[in-house]
Amino acid sequence: MRQKVLLMAMLLSLVQTLPADTQNPDSTPDIRPFGNGQYRGGMVSSTFGWRDKDGVKEYHTGVDYRLPSGSEALATCSGKVIKVEDVDGYGLKVVVQCGDSSLGGILRPNQYSTLVAHLSEPISRVGDFVEKGKSILGKTGNSGNSEGSHLHYEIRDNGHPIHPGLLIMPERVK
Repeated sequence: MRQKVLLMAMLLSLVQTLPADTQNPDSTPDIRPFGNGQYRGGMVSSTFGWRDKDGVKEYHTGVDYRLPSGSEALATCSGKVIKVEDVDGYGLKVVVQCGDSSLGGILRPNQYSTLVAHLSEPISRVGDFVEKGKSILGKTGNSGNSEGSHLHYEIRDNGHPIHPGLLIMPERVK
C-alpha cells in the first residue's frame, strides 16, 4: 500500500512539472459561457474594466451577460471544478481550472481558470471534470450583489483577471 502511495505521489509530481497544455484547444476558454458557446444573445450588461456603480468607481473583473433566470451556465474550457461556494458579492459561484484531464483522471492544468457567478443553483461539484461547451456548471440567477438575473463570467490568466474578449474567438460566436 505504501508503495502505491509513493508511486502516485511521484506520478503527480511529474505531471505537475510538465509544461502547460497550450496545444489542446478544449483547454482554452475561447467560447461564451451560455448557449453551447455559439449563442449570440445574452446582451452584455456590464463590461470588463472600470465602471461607475451607484456613484462609486470600481474595477469589474469580468463581463456580465443579461440572461433569463435558470439559463444554463456552461464550461468554457475542459478542466476540473476547484470551487463551488456562496461568497458575498459573487453569490453562488463555480470556478474551473482549465487543462487537460486525459492522463487517467489527473489534471494537467494550464494558466487559465474561469469563474461563473450569481448562480441560482450550482450543478457541477468540486472535483468534477467538465467538458468545454457541454458541461453545465450551474443555472443563472440573482444571488450575491446583483441587480437582476444575469451571469458574471471571468477568465483568469495565472490568477490575474483578463478581458474575456481577448480569448473568445469571433468565428465561434456566430
